[in-house]
Amino acid sequence: MSYPYELDDHVRRYGMRADEFKYLDETCPICDNRMDEFLWCGHGNIGGD
Repeated sequence: MSYPYELDDHVRRYGMRADEFKYLDETCPICDNRMDEFLWCGHGNIGGD
């Protein structure tokens, strides 16, 4: 189900829909999740800091 941009919580928080994010080939050294284009991983860490 697709929500209008005005009602989409992901758009309000991050400025784009969840399926619009680009993921890098790197993974976080702490949680081993893939990192997105802003260097955020699954546990909310930036660049493994």
